[in-house]
Amino acid sequence: MKGSSILVKKGTAAAGTALAGGRTTSLTLNSETVDVTSADNVNRWRELLPAAGIKTMSVSFSGVLDNGATKDQMIDDLIAQTVDAYGIILDDLGYFEGNFQLAQFEASGEYNGEATFNITLESGGDITYTAGVPS
Repeated sequence: MKGSSILVKKGTAAAGTALAGGRTTSLTLNSETVDVTSADNVNRWRELLPAAGIKTMSVSFSGVLDNGATKDQMIDDLIAQTVDAYGIILDDLGYFEGNFQLAQFEASGEYNGEATFNITLESGGDITYTAGVPS
């Protein structure tokens, strides 16, 4: 799968607005564990409480900054600390959808080069995964 096959959209995966100028995208899924091992455990193996930990998803996205409305909306969302629907498409593998908060926005640029940006989205509610292409 090509890196350009990962697409982040504000709104739903099928009908959302793609974040502009994306070049690098990464996502991280976490499922914390809750250790319930006690001194009574004769074999001394760790025991985990099923489905007890907090699940999180982080999405990092970077690319070329443009002067369009997408940049303005990202900055507005960060300042307002809104939690909005996003879709993350992994080409033919499937897609994630759920609510995220824009947790970080960074812009940089060199004198004779393009301006770039980095953002981080943090999950803020249930995240669903659907195999296949969004319809």
